Amino acid sequence: MENATKALIIAAAILIAIVLISLGVFVLGQGTEMVKDNSDMTDAQILAYNKEIEAYLGKKVSASKLKQFIKFVNEHNRNATDETKKIQLTSGGRSTINITTETEYQYTSENVSSESVYEVTVWSNSEGYTSAGLIKKINIMKIK
Repeated sequence: MENATKALIIAAAILIAIVLISLGVFVLGQGTEMVKDNSDMTDAQILAYNKEIEAYLGKKVSASKLKQFIKFVNEHNRNATDETKKIQLTSGGRSTINITTETEYQYTSENVSSESVYEVTVWSNSEGYTSAGLIKKINIMKIK
C-alpha cells in the first residue's frame, strides 16, 4: 500500500508540474505577442522610419512643407501593412486647422494656408510613440 500511495503522490506531482509548465509557456506566449507590437523591425529600421518623419517636424514649418508632409502621411498610411504602423495627425492648441477627412488615417491639406507657419510636433506623452519606439501621433498647430 505504501508503494501505491507514493506512486500516486509522484504522479500527482508530475501532473502539477506539467500544468505549471504549460501555464508558464502560455503566459510567456501572451506576453511576447503584446511586446511584439512592431518588434519585427530592427533598431536601425525604427531609427530610419522615425528620421524620415522627423524631417518634417519643427516649430516653424512652412505651408508647402506641411502639405508635402500630409501627402507623405497619406501615402504611408495607404501602404501600411499593420494598423499599428499608421501615423495619426491631430490639430490642436491655440489655433487649429481642419485636416481630417471621412476616411480614417487620410488627411487633407485644403485648409493649410500658404501665408501661415505651422508647428509640427510628436505628441510628448506615450501616445506619440508605439511601444517599439515608432512615431505614431503628430500634432499640427498654426502659429502664424
